[in-house]
Amino acid sequence: MNKTIAVIAATLAATASFAAEYHWRGNAPDMTANGKSGNWADASNWTDASGNAVADYPHVAGDVAVFHGMAQGGYARIADSDSVEIDELRFADGNSTLVSGLSAHVVIGRLVVSDGATFGFAPETWDANFIGPGDFTIGNRSEALVSDGGLIRGSMDYRNWAETGFNIRGWLTIDSSGKLKTHAPDETGYIWIDGDTTNDAAGGVFFSAWSNDNELRGINFNFYSHMNDVGTFTVSSGVLNPQGDHASVGRYADSRQGKIATTGEKLYFWSRSSGESSSDSFFRALVLAPELVHTAHGTTVYFDDHSSETCAYQIVSGTFRLGGNVLNGNVSTVVSTECKLGKGTVVVGWNATLDVACANALNAASTINVKSYNGKKGDFGTINLAYGGTVNKLLIDGAELDAGTYGATGSGAANIRDDIFTGTGVLTVTAGEGGDEPPVDETNPLVIYFE
Repeated sequence: MNKTIAVIAATLAATASFAAEYHWRGNAPDMTANGKSGNWADASNWTDASGNAVADYPHVAGDVAVFHGMAQGGYARIADSDSVEIDELRFADGNSTLVSGLSAHVVIGRLVVSDGATFGFAPETWDANFIGPGDFTIGNRSEALVSDGGLIRGSMDYRNWAETGFNIRGWLTIDSSGKLKTHAPDETGYIWIDGDTTNDAAGGVFFSAWSNDNELRGINFNFYSHMNDVGTFTVSSGVLNPQGDHASVGRYADSRQGKIATTGEKLYFWSRSSGESSSDSFFRALVLAPELVHTAHGTTVYFDDHSSETCAYQIVSGTFRLGGNVLNGNVSTVVSTECKLGKGTVVVGWNATLDVACANALNAASTINVKSYNGKKGDFGTINLAYGGTVNKLLIDGAELDAGTYGATGSGAANIRDDIFTGTGVLTVTAGEGGDEPPVDETNPLVIYFE
């Protein structure tokens, strides 16, 4: 063999053996029930990009680990004895959780949190100082942080994992040496917005849900009746994090709606979830941000008139319910609410649900884009239609469907898609391009001459 060819062949062989892309099997039916959890250092929990079985797991230079979200309660466990040194950790879509031993050795060359993805992190062992793993290094600090010294984009720290699992929350950052750090938030409480207010907390706004008189409170607007206008609450970090069940952003009992703004960032809302079951969060305030991102596996009731909003809505995981039952300022009075959504595009992640729980909730000028797990046309996001509605366009993984009516079996819709729709309502789509292919102009056919 020619020496040059032999050297090239050897180089390619070495590259192939040291570089691989692994995808976590977060939706696989044969993984742990009610969670899709498993050990990082187990090849059976990973596939290649096409979904085929692999003989190894990501842990050496050149490797890339990709997550597409997990079922509620799911997590990938990095044990104390594990050593992981990879080029890239990528959260591609969905909501995923890593649980890492404090003695594990982890080096991530580049952390990537894609649009439509969020992730949680939990130290496996109780750490009284909440300082997180001592040997978990991320190489692209400036790229991964929202701002220097701020939190990691799209991230959540689930603290005190050993005792309470997902339930107690903090925030994640990366120190100047590249070490991942978990943080406890400042003391939390309910928040009154009495006029325009800005919160500059780098780790997000953490708030509780009730007071000593058992009256549910969260972020409350227009406490004083003499105010002529409802204040705008600007959240510089772009993160809202309720710390208790039934946490609300604007109560039903408030006299006016209120507004939540960012300084140009997306607004991430981490709805409540204990990991094994969902707990309702209520969101009434108007959103003044480019996009509202529903991040985690909980359920949020979005209510009141949001028709003036221009933001997009990204349901990464969990349930985004339009209207429905909320608590009227206390734990004993339940009221039914309505919702009118803005005209921004609604993206429904593969493990997420858009729940239309009242009439006239959908905006006829809007677009709904339903995603599938890893774009494989299976495990689609869900649209539950307790009530029907009309939208301009319906997309599946970005490809437009034909105009017409859509729904589940028994709805009476012309197009039955039980892989996407539940409930008895009908979704009417007024515009469409006929799927992936552009429409054919039969009056001016394309003619190709061959010589």
